[in-house]
Amino acid sequence: MSFLLFFLIGCKKSNTSEIININVKDSVKTQNSTKVNDNSKEQSDSFVISCGSGCAMTYNLKNVKDLGNIKEVRFEVETYIDEVLSETNDETYLFYYNQSNQIEKIQHKGEKENILENLLPNAVNSFKNFAGKLVNDTKINTVQDTKSINNNEKLPYNKTINLKTIKYNVLDSGYFKGITKFICDSNNPRYLPLPQKDDIEVILVPQDCGDFPYRFYLLTIKNNNVIGNLYVEGEWHEPDDEENTEVSSFSIDKNYNIKVETKFLDSFKSDIYKISDNGKIIKQ
Repeated sequence: MSFLLFFLIGCKKSNTSEIININVKDSVKTQNSTKVNDNSKEQSDSFVISCGSGCAMTYNLKNVKDLGNIKEVRFEVETYIDEVLSETNDETYLFYYNQSNQIEKIQHKGEKENILENLLPNAVNSFKNFAGKLVNDTKINTVQDTKSINNNEKLPYNKTINLKTIKYNVLDSGYFKGITKFICDSNNPRYLPLPQKDDIEVILVPQDCGDFPYRFYLLTIKNNNVIGNLYVEGEWHEPDDEENTEVSSFSIDKNYNIKVETKFLDSFKSDIYKISDNGKIIKQ
């Protein structure tokens, strides 16, 4: 059974968008190191697990996508039978970390099984050791700069989303408690990161599964729970009354005051919101 489990883990293919490139130096191939999150530490991470008598699998790190407390990691997995390379596949895993940056679970992307609960002890140790090196090298979920959250967004923020050019991040819809009701497609849970406020993560999620393709909600997340939500950008109108379309937009100043403006056909409204220490969104 253990051979079958390892073999299944090694042979499933998965594709993922590339956000951070980390090149790997191992005994088979040598590539140049790159920078991750402005750190110039060289990456030299690969590990081997046994998949049965005469079988070994080498996991070579290829790319990492940063999703807050989750790392989406793509490996090139080489399967060797009697020391002869028999197969090479790409595999993607989700590494879940707690607030202390310790690994809690690892899932093959698209599956719910925690592989740490099913692998043999040596394989579990290999994955955990890799997870520790990964978080040390990429500094997951640090709050050294409270004006940026694992992305390039800075305060003040004042942008309008272009639906034709937008590029979403994707997360595990089951990771943040309470987020599923804001996700249109559970198989493709999209979001846009906004600057972090202290220990509160702030994201935008599209609400384009109804009658209006241009609608975005701002969510606040603390301790992996969705705390607040606010409609901040998009268009809305009554059925068969496009002439009276309401257009909303928002901005965030350097003190994290959220300004939501709504334009009507012949009027205008502006509201200011703040995020409390517990993550609630409060109208001023």
